[in-house]
Amino acid sequence: MELGSQPGQAAEEYPHPGARLIGTVIALVTLTLPFWTIARYSFEETSRVQHTTTPTYPLQQVRK
Repeated sequence: MELGSQPGQAAEEYPHPGARLIGTVIALVTLTLPFWTIARYSFEETSRVQHTTTPTYPLQQVRK
């Protein structure tokens, strides 16, 4: 760029007016969906483990 010249316009314009919005939505879903899914199923798994009781059986002593 030469000294005193005017800066050019943006490199490219989006071909569709909603392209930026659609791209933003896709990016947000891509970034948040994995965290939401992990948090949801992780919470279900811990709550299921806490409420589940393991069956206990009376142990008999072994005699020799």
